[in-house]
Amino acid sequence: MMLVVGTQTNDQKKLIKIDYSGLLHHTLIVGQSGGGKSFFVARLVEEILLRTRARVLVIDPNGDFRQISKPSSTVWNNFEETFQKLAKQTVSDTLPSFDSHDDFLEGWQKRRFTYLAPGRERKPPQDRDVSNSLFVHWDTLDEEQRVFLLAANAQENPKLFMGLKAVTDNAKWVSQNQPTINVDYNLRGMQHVCEQFYQSDINLNRYNYAKLLKQEDWSAVRATLEDLRTRFTIWWSASTRTSSSRPPGLADFIDGAFRNSKISAKFWDALVLSLDASSPADTLLSADVALSRCWQNAKQSWREAADSTGTQDLRVPTFIVVDEAHNFAPEKTSDALRRRVTDRLLQIASEGRKYGLYLILATQRPTKLHRELVPECENACVLRLQSKVETEFASNVLGLSPTEAAQVPGFTLGQGVFIGRWVGGTNQLNTKIAPARINVGGGGLSDKWRTAPELTPNISESKESNADFILSLLSKSVYPIVFPSFAKILQDEFGRDECSDWFGKITLKKYLMSLQIEGLSFSNKPPGHVYLKSVHVAPSDDLDDKDDEMTAILHLTESFLDFSIGDKISNKAIFEALSAEIADNPFNLTDTSKNVRDRCVKNSVSVSRSLVNSILKGIHFSGHSYESDVDQSPEVLSEAFVRSVFFSLEKVGAIIDPSSQAKLKDVISGGLLIKNEKDPSDGS
Repeated sequence: MMLVVGTQTNDQKKLIKIDYSGLLHHTLIVGQSGGGKSFFVARLVEEILLRTRARVLVIDPNGDFRQISKPSSTVWNNFEETFQKLAKQTVSDTLPSFDSHDDFLEGWQKRRFTYLAPGRERKPPQDRDVSNSLFVHWDTLDEEQRVFLLAANAQENPKLFMGLKAVTDNAKWVSQNQPTINVDYNLRGMQHVCEQFYQSDINLNRYNYAKLLKQEDWSAVRATLEDLRTRFTIWWSASTRTSSSRPPGLADFIDGAFRNSKISAKFWDALVLSLDASSPADTLLSADVALSRCWQNAKQSWREAADSTGTQDLRVPTFIVVDEAHNFAPEKTSDALRRRVTDRLLQIASEGRKYGLYLILATQRPTKLHRELVPECENACVLRLQSKVETEFASNVLGLSPTEAAQVPGFTLGQGVFIGRWVGGTNQLNTKIAPARINVGGGGLSDKWRTAPELTPNISESKESNADFILSLLSKSVYPIVFPSFAKILQDEFGRDECSDWFGKITLKKYLMSLQIEGLSFSNKPPGHVYLKSVHVAPSDDLDDKDDEMTAILHLTESFLDFSIGDKISNKAIFEALSAEIADNPFNLTDTSKNVRDRCVKNSVSVSRSLVNSILKGIHFSGHSYESDVDQSPEVLSEAFVRSVFFSLEKVGAIIDPSSQAKLKDVISGGLLIKNEKDPSDGS
């Protein structure tokens, strides 16, 4: 049996076929963006999954493989003739053909695909697709990984190191021996233990090495744990112990392919880590955990096979695809976690074949790839390269002949040269890669931009349409809109450049008055509102006659904050919308911010994304967590925001009398807190 990946460029009746012995080597695929790199990787993955029992893990930083389980109708339509020729040639070579739509579907539907992505909604398994949010559980990391993550900030601070060790040891012991206390061996559990050490609530007889630590040392331990918990957003650290509420983590899924039966939801033939929406820290942690767990499982499977006698070896190869490999294994890096991922890849490259692990590294910058990885890749494919540096690399390092190297910059989409074991070791084959049959990202823009443009209206001259927009905006709003938020909405709609001189009227208010919108009115008391007399009740003054004083306090507050505060109506709407959003969807800063604003608009309260982001930032500063076992009511969220505001004021030594504090709290909490408390100025 052989894999069919394309045809020879000079004789397209000759298939490029890879036999299994040639496939079982590490592979390097080089090509600039738009040269067909992702499509060749996809074709190679397709052939592995269609013609073998091997499994494939894809570390996908760009999201190009997020839908590989789905055949691409566009590709089948665009390359119908090509597929027909491939199918005919494959059959004539006495190989099963998967280049007809029906044959491909029949083969593809035999495999199970699993997708993990941060913030992805967890869904029940559907047919052969499993879609889960990407989580990492602290207790599933190997000890060396935990030590690395904790010791990154403690290498030159013995007290910090001892404090972290005490916290780790206690949390681990309590979780194993006192389950009723409900302290798990995770970062939140460790933070809880650290607080007990800080309060001197734990007997130190078991932790003699930590007896010298003082409160400031425990504060440093607490800060380190908080930094570790917030720097990576993919931790699962809810405190509940019920197994039904704990979702499977990345390590559970890696184990699932090696250990679980095929009927388990954690079993997979192809696992895609879709990391395009991940932070760099989450991307590297995911890669480290996945590579480490694959290595451990492959070694364990090898030991079990070696120890068994008279038992058939049912192990299968695991192909690990790493897209943009130069970002995971660069030649030089100052990032300790990136260096760790590099070492994992070097370990698999040098020893993985023994245990059935094979790398498929794809990169457009091979000169930036770690130099020790390249010689381990005995298979190589060079697609189009324009850079002289990269072309010279292909010639000098990969062994591309001078004749072929001279042709590389002129390669068409999908044209490449095969070098190495998979074409006999000494030959070089110029090939036309066969089309991938699944949905693959990449490939650049569609051709639609090439059509003649439609007329773009000149907004600055469209006074009537602007008036219609403003009238519609105000008519849909249940409440008057605070003036700064109103200005931000218009800037978002019409563009900051267009609004820089408010369409020639210098100030926004003058421009609005020039539109002569019937019933348009303004409230001049801070913070100021825009409203329609026929729709809205004129804004009441939330503050008393001390407007000047209160305005000064608000300005003082914002001047010392890293985030903004809105008016009472907007803040209340945001807290209520955020509470509802967290109840429905996992927290993700980008998506949550957009969805909260959309919910506010749907509830007829117009707020800007910048204000929503500011409030989310303020809540984050308070230490509030969006995990499932934490109260996410509007009151709790507003209280967290209030804490951040007053903490910032306290840091700069701002002095505000109790009466003004109460009024400020009322505004920034959206009125959600003050009604439950006694006003310090009411004499009671």
